[in-house]
Amino acid sequence: MKGYRLHWHTVVGAGLLFVLWITIFFPGLSFRADSYIDAAVSANRYALGKDENITGAGEIVEDYEPGGAGRAGIERAYRRRAREITGGDTLISRMFLARWALTVKERLDFEGVQLRQGMTLRDTDVREVFRLWGWLIYLPFLAVTFTLVFMLVKRRTLPGVLLFDGLLTILCECLGRFLIPSMVWEEARRAALSFELVGQEALNQYGTGEKFVKELFSRCSGVSWIIVIVLSVLVTTYSILCLALQLRKRRAGELQENYRISPDTGIWDKTGSMAKKASVRENGILRGIKGEYAGESVSIRAGEELVLGRDPRYCMLIFGNPRVSRRQCGIRYDAVNGCYQAVDYSAGGTALSNGMMLSASEYTVILPGTVIHMAGDSEIFMVM
Repeated sequence: MKGYRLHWHTVVGAGLLFVLWITIFFPGLSFRADSYIDAAVSANRYALGKDENITGAGEIVEDYEPGGAGRAGIERAYRRRAREITGGDTLISRMFLARWALTVKERLDFEGVQLRQGMTLRDTDVREVFRLWGWLIYLPFLAVTFTLVFMLVKRRTLPGVLLFDGLLTILCECLGRFLIPSMVWEEARRAALSFELVGQEALNQYGTGEKFVKELFSRCSGVSWIIVIVLSVLVTTYSILCLALQLRKRRAGELQENYRISPDTGIWDKTGSMAKKASVRENGILRGIKGEYAGESVSIRAGEELVLGRDPRYCMLIFGNPRVSRRQCGIRYDAVNGCYQAVDYSAGGTALSNGMMLSASEYTVILPGTVIHMAGDSEIFMVM
């Protein structure tokens, strides 16, 4: 596209969004034998903490904890079963997980889950919880996709939308991580009698079933959600910085629009805005902050213009710095209103502390305390 250019703010924002966008293809679940066994052992250990006489719980902990006598055999059996179910791929992407959760079939049969007499998981709202989980994964992805495309087409940073995307992703990830397991158990408990390696008596202990489901979700989901959270925090932080920069530029623009003087007439523009009067002095003062005139003060008489630059034929304040233009800028003091009027004469531009650049076509009113940057910040002054 001819003339297509992106500001660096937009490039950085789009880059962060793109990295966040590709996390949808990161592993969302990992079907590992040790994940299930460790979750079951943890749940049995939790149940024993409630009642140490639970039948079979102690034996499960002893046999299947790391190094237990039955651990190796059941791990091999679980690995074989996982390969049969997944076709050998034990890593499930977040995209696949969301699609499965949203289109979960009517039959919700999980091998190893024993159900109560005459009950099925279809009698519960587990399916709706899974669908909610799918939307919690999909919604941030869709929002990021829309924002990314819009930014690249319009070539705008859109910090407010970036902030929304970052906060939405953080919220959805936290809900999916901490709320969904509790909701799954809350719905499944009415139908589930036991899980493989977690018996009915253990599940009857308060909190054991929820503990098991939370442990299982935690161990199978890995660290991908942490990566998503970190990226979302980066997007949110960057959007806040962009909003702060936009606000600063907007205020600077308002100052520039409201306090301009024509170089021909020397009167206020048609807005009629007036700068807040400072303590009126007969002469203005330009103080060197950095560079050749650091620590020195130069008086500017009212009605006269002080020109800064390298050429002594045109300038009153002479510089040896080759980065300073022959005529850099001109500054005059307005004793009536207690402010200054500045204009740029250089090719490289003259910057102010608020991020504005001095205009070359008209005088810009600047208030006492404004810092002027020249020659790439090698020469800095303040009007007093």
